[in-house]
Amino acid sequence: MITLFDQDEVIEDYIASELREQTQKTAKILYGKNMSVNDIAEAVGYSVKIVERWLGLRP
Repeated sequence: MITLFDQDEVIEDYIASELREQTQKTAKILYGKNMSVNDIAEAVGYSVKIVERWLGLRP
């Protein structure tokens, strides 16, 4: 049985996942508009390394 605390945690994880997915989509759009990886990272609040992974520039 899922307790209320567990439900809250699941909801928070889901929201975080959705926000991260939307941020990844935004990063890809900005990169497609020739925005630099450094500027994208600064705009979305993630490291350059993470943004490069999202864009397929880093394994």
